[in-house]
Amino acid sequence: CHTVQAASVDSLLRQCEEAQIVPDVAICDLPSNRGEEGIAAGLALRRRFGALPVLLLSADISDTLVIGAARRDFALLGKPVRPGKLRALLQHLLA
Repeated sequence: CHTVQAASVDSLLRQCEEAQIVPDVAICDLPSNRGEEGIAAGLALRRRFGALPVLLLSADISDTLVIGAARRDFALLGKPVRPGKLRALLQHLLA
């Protein structure tokens, strides 16, 4: 398992290219009130890597974020995230 942490999509894409990593899943941990950034990041990753499962994590589960995630077939979990729930959802996304 390899993980890449980045503050921006450009940094993330650059790190993946440099390490020659093609992700199996993207987990976007969103700061409060910045759900649109997570959706934009997930879309950018899908453009680069294809049909990639995207999981958004946010403490601010607004209607806008829920609808935006659903429209793009992104999974969404509210923070705090329970380890068992995260594990089960990742297993489902990677199946």
